[in-house]
Amino acid sequence: MYACMDAGGPRRAATGILGGSFPTPLYHLRCVGVPSRRIQDFLSIAATGVLPSRRIQDFLSINDGEAGMTLVLLNNAGYHSRPVAGRDVRHGLIQRFHKQSGLMRTSQTTPKTAAVVVIGNEILSGRTQDKNIAFIGRYLEGLGIVLAEVSVLPDIEQRIAERVSAYARAHDYVFTTGGIGPTHDDITTAAIARAFAVGVARRPEAVARMEGYYEAGALTEARLKMADVPEGAILIDNPVSAAPGYQINNVFVLAGVPVIMQAMLHGLGDRLCGGPPILTASVTTSLTESRLAAGMGKIQQATGAISIGSYPYFRHGRPGVNIVLRGADKALLKRQYAAILKLIEACGGGIVEQHCPA
Repeated sequence: MYACMDAGGPRRAATGILGGSFPTPLYHLRCVGVPSRRIQDFLSIAATGVLPSRRIQDFLSINDGEAGMTLVLLNNAGYHSRPVAGRDVRHGLIQRFHKQSGLMRTSQTTPKTAAVVVIGNEILSGRTQDKNIAFIGRYLEGLGIVLAEVSVLPDIEQRIAERVSAYARAHDYVFTTGGIGPTHDDITTAAIARAFAVGVARRPEAVARMEGYYEAGALTEARLKMADVPEGAILIDNPVSAAPGYQINNVFVLAGVPVIMQAMLHGLGDRLCGGPPILTASVTTSLTESRLAAGMGKIQQATGAISIGSYPYFRHGRPGVNIVLRGADKALLKRQYAAILKLIEACGGGIVEQHCPA
């Protein structure tokens, strides 16, 4: 299991192999009960994130090749992990990486961001209505991750690769949906491999999972295409229909079918390290949007850390507007909320409903 914790606190000393001391703040990524065969998976996960151009030195504690615990320490000089003592633990330097991405970490004030790439001509043509964006947005918000951008792209390999690559540099996490099925127009895997300049290979573990799902003789070559993943990718479980998704760096490639995508996404909780919770405040007023526009603009310009949305309505023959504020900084959220209440009062409006975190 993977878990992210903000350590903070006093200066701590790194003992054992690394030696020396590490200045605060420190961030921990703790890995408990990881078999040795999944060391590579752990290292790949540990290397995902958004702090670029860092040096990662990965030391793991292995309990006779079956279980272990790794404590990863972050300081301004880079990322380090220190073996945690335990019974029958032997220490070893497994591998050194120089990555263009860093370790997942939490922040007390800045939310992590994510982007979604929805892939498929059927979405653009309107034949299929997307149900995944809203679900992903709500799921990520619960983890303190803001869904900041969404693109809907046709089945064109180069365009998918370019967009995924750009999003991977700009955001903490990227999620793609669609295009990993068995048909000729399912080209997402080729596009992802192109984005990261790696090859595509058939993964025996993925084949084994699918063999356990399909009846004998039903696992055709077309279906086996779903076992082909970019080199170095980590499989994502599919408890619905077995054919896995996968993760490569900070990009998570998921199915397009909503029930399968949701099952895959729910299995990623141990790989996603969120930021502070996203807080919401709202106020509904009988004033029209145009009456508030100038004042609202000034309030929004005061800070970009709190997003303010204005949603007009028409109920029982009367117009009004619902104003929603979202952000991770509670004190700032409450100040912006108070400013909006004063604006409504100054404009002679009434308040229909209101909510603000205590």
